Amino acid sequence: MKTTNLIFLLLVLSLTGSTVSSAQQAFSSEDIAQSLKPKSRTRGLVPAQMSPEDASFLENMKHKTRGLTVEERSQVSTIIEREGLSSIDLEINFAVDSAKLDPSSLDTLRKLGQALQNSELSNSSFLVAGHTDVSGTSEHNQALSDQRARTVKEFLVSNLNISPDRLLAVGYGREQLKNSNDPLSAENRRVKITNLGNSSN
Repeated sequence: MKTTNLIFLLLVLSLTGSTVSSAQQAFSSEDIAQSLKPKSRTRGLVPAQMSPEDASFLENMKHKTRGLTVEERSQVSTIIEREGLSSIDLEINFAVDSAKLDPSSLDTLRKLGQALQNSELSNSSFLVAGHTDVSGTSEHNQALSDQRARTVKEFLVSNLNISPDRLLAVGYGREQLKNSNDPLSAENRRVKITNLGNSSN
């Protein structure tokens, strides 16, 4: 792995459906909360509703005690794509080839935790998905992405009082490159957080 592991935290559910790069601006917790508010499908701003089947599947995944299978990870991704969830990129850093958070990332994670406590987001669950570039073996990258996803979840639970029942941590390894034209690009080494809708807990 390179000497710096630059991770992008992809938070999915903005009202506009656009993706904003953190390289261009710094975000406050209010900015993050605003972009994560439930997406609407009508002019009357009625929140989008996930199908009962998809909601049930995601709820079951939250309560698994082992890692998700390839098929389960693929189904989660399919649901996210079908729902058309939008995103905001936040920059997170880890130690090289490690799941240890770099101190420079703590402020961003605190802002994220504060955003998730917003009254309009407090009933939502989130997917914490770890991703890597193509350096290293598939097995190593899969394990590393799992560890990084769990690290982000554990930080939010331990330091920001986010209920663990609201967070599903999943590693995707190098299965979903953000920049497939440059497989070693830093932007491929990221954690993607997706709003999965209302939690039943």
